[in-house]
Amino acid sequence: MAETPNLHLPLVASAQTQKHITVNESLVLLDALLQGQLTDINQSSPPVAPDFGAIYGVGSGATGDWQGQDGSVAIWTEGGWRFVTPKEGWAFFNPSVGQNYRFVSGTWQADAVQAPVDGALTSVRTVTHDHILAAGAQSVTADVIPSHAHVIGVTARVISEVTTDTGTSWSLGVAGADDRYGTGYGFALGSYAKGLTSSGLTYYADTGVQLSCNGGAFTGGSVRIAIHYLEITEPA
Repeated sequence: MAETPNLHLPLVASAQTQKHITVNESLVLLDALLQGQLTDINQSSPPVAPDFGAIYGVGSGATGDWQGQDGSVAIWTEGGWRFVTPKEGWAFFNPSVGQNYRFVSGTWQADAVQAPVDGALTSVRTVTHDHILAAGAQSVTADVIPSHAHVIGVTARVISEVTTDTGTSWSLGVAGADDRYGTGYGFALGSYAKGLTSSGLTYYADTGVQLSCNGGAFTGGSVRIAIHYLEITEPA
């Protein structure tokens, strides 16, 4: 059957009967591949009960109905699985993790703003972490800033009212620079912090974020913290 060169959509043949079958097949593929949302980016076994129109990036060692389709894009339709081989530069969004993926040099790369074919990537990332404040003058998160992240800034939102003994506000930073991302932030639910790093700053080890109580000590509350950073990947 003749196909379009880019998306491989089936074309209606001259004098073909039941043309609607070919047209509907093309529409299903078009609906999936344009502005598509990936349910999973690297799955090797097909789900038991996929949603109609669900799209998966098939991983290595595929099994079951996906056997032999390593690296393909799998689309669940009323007629079963449809498989398409992705081309360089194809892009999908994965809403479950909030990341864009682009097909580069045979693999799916997350959040790449520039993706040359040699695999050297520049990626913009944001990671979030909900932190329950420990009692004391300072409360440090887990290592939410990854090694070699070039941090543009750190933001935060109070998601459970912050309580203190005699504190007047709080600061956001890291050990040794407790107000790097601002100070004077409020305790009430919904209060937020927005701290930019001057000229950006690279962390060469996994690092936790430190919240410091100004004028007292924390006694409770929780804060959602977001790290906004750049990441680079070496060429293949």
